[in-house]
Amino acid sequence: MPYINKASGSLSQRIELFSYSQSKNEFGEDVENFVSAGKVWAEVVFRIGKEKFNEDSTNSMQKVIMRIRYTDTLSVRDKVLYNNDYYNILSIVPMGSTKRDLLEMETLRQVK
Repeated sequence: MPYINKASGSLSQRIELFSYSQSKNEFGEDVENFVSAGKVWAEVVFRIGKEKFNEDSTNSMQKVIMRIRYTDTLSVRDKVLYNNDYYNILSIVPMGSTKRDLLEMETLRQVK
């Protein structure tokens, strides 16, 4: 029986992917850059968040699962922009019968 991609109907949120690159500044120091790699449709599923309280500040972290159509250009060094918040990619898992239908990304949004 052929694989039917039921999840593709739930790709209803727009996210923007940012590719990591590294360059040198005028002092020869390494500088991290993130360049837009384009916008794609995604399914976005929020998981349980955490808050840490310090004397000086409060940090909250939110894990979010994002599913997109397969691409071989993503890495865990890249970032995702969703609803004006940046998310670090923690893991990328290919999904589907051929492992080339969808990608599931576990992402983390950290707010200080």
